[in-house]
Amino acid sequence: MAIGWEAPTLNELDSVRRKVGGYGLAFSEGMREDMADRKVEALFRFSDVDGFPIEIYYGPWMDAVPFQPSRPMSGFQCGQLGIGHVVLVSKDTARAARFYQDILGFLVTNYITSGDMHATFHRAVGQAQQAAGPEPNVPMTPRLLDLYQPKVSSVHA
Repeated sequence: MAIGWEAPTLNELDSVRRKVGGYGLAFSEGMREDMADRKVEALFRFSDVDGFPIEIYYGPWMDAVPFQPSRPMSGFQCGQLGIGHVVLVSKDTARAARFYQDILGFLVTNYITSGDMHATFHRAVGQAQQAAGPEPNVPMTPRLLDLYQPKVSSVHA
């Protein structure tokens, strides 16, 4: 499993690939089977500065038929992306924030500090956000995907 971020063009995908390699992180190209499985035109993968598996992709296949969940719910609130937040617990929030800003091109949208907890929120594409933090001196484990939050209008039990 990996966290996927969409590049808007092939040129941007290539640019991010060069930045990741220039930062010193090893990456691998997606195989034909990977791209078919994920229904994208191109992708590469690497682990970020905290070891989280990341895939950068281009050209997602878009279905004209809306998503139909397995349980009754309605009204995704994040446009076509369907994700509200992904929270990654970082060993070094400043380093992670610099990586996501300088290498992946994310924009800072917010900071939260509460006691020993420090979080930096970033905006990727659309309304997807990623938080580089909190640091591990709060009761969370580094390299743990702490929160995955799809946003819907309602869930019917």
